[in-house]
Amino acid sequence: MSRISHFLPTVQALLAALLFGASAPAVKFMLGKIEPIPLATLLLIGSGPGLRGVQLLRRVMKPAVEAEGNLKRTDLPWLTGAIFTYA
Repeated sequence: MSRISHFLPTVQALLAALLFGASAPAVKFMLGKIEPIPLATLLLIGSGPGLRGVQLLRRVMKPAVEAEGNLKRTDLPWLTGAIFTYA
């Protein structure tokens, strides 16, 4: 595994977090006056179908998608930390 491919998932996760954080101000600017709670609700409701569309597109473009790894016991502290950091 090359050094770049080792850090690629981390870079992708940070970029996704940055884009998600920037999406609310960008949409609020585009829509004008809308309250934060309905805006967040619309963004989160729209993310499900959007991600499903990406998933279907990936399946069509590359039928042999590799399976994800299973969750291991050693992953639980990281998962717990991520959950409590988000909450």
